[in-house]
Amino acid sequence: MTEMIPVTEADLHAYVDGQLDPDRRAAIEAHLKDDPETAERIADYRRQNEGLRALFGGVADTPVPTALTPAAALARRRDRRRATLARSAAAVVLLAIGAGSGWLLNDMLRIGPAPLVASLTDEAAAAHRMYAAERRHAVEVAAEEEHLFRWLSNRLGDDVRAPALDAMGFRLMGGRLLPSGGGPAAQFMYQDAAEQRLTLYIRLDPGSEETQFEYASEDGTGAFYWVEGRFGYALVGEMPRESLLRAARFVYLDLSG
Repeated sequence: MTEMIPVTEADLHAYVDGQLDPDRRAAIEAHLKDDPETAERIADYRRQNEGLRALFGGVADTPVPTALTPAAALARRRDRRRATLARSAAAVVLLAIGAGSGWLLNDMLRIGPAPLVASLTDEAAAAHRMYAAERRHAVEVAAEEEHLFRWLSNRLGDDVRAPALDAMGFRLMGGRLLPSGGGPAAQFMYQDAAEQRLTLYIRLDPGSEETQFEYASEDGTGAFYWVEGRFGYALVGEMPRESLLRAARFVYLDLSG
């Protein structure tokens, strides 16, 4: 008898997405009959796909536009770096003029891209309130980082990961896939020794301009959010603004490094 090739996470996603050849598909189906836990995961993946398709109609099956290919994204990053260098050079020149022209420096350095849509923080805060309160099911996939990051990267169509926040006293618990108004979204959850929780919400925002940190709060829940590359980010938690800002800066520097 031919030995069964081990079933990988990539096999499972390809199976759900109908991308396996007939022989491999039959092998996976045979495996699922003897593995109820994996069969339940497959059912979850299919429900997630159905939820995304219900939310976005045919958009989920539309070919990726040329403007969103990796090469185009790289070109946009280069353009943003050039713009940042230009602003930095302008700052040096204006600083040399003297303190008397400080108002001009402030005006020159004010970045004015279109603001990030309010739905990002609304979605991030709603997801945080829903899952941060969970004791047993706070995350969908535990913090097996290689599997967790690969799974969410596959779902969002680009590299997705959660920075380590151990230096700030928070450990990564795991994450989950969520639908959003901007496409699939990922939520990573952290917890400290006092069981205080932070969530990092990441969704595709390919049409948004890069933004600086913005802050929003409601009913004791605060969020710092920003756009970098193809993604919008929001770090959410019930903590003082300055503490949350330190964590958000840490996340930003790790992800953009």
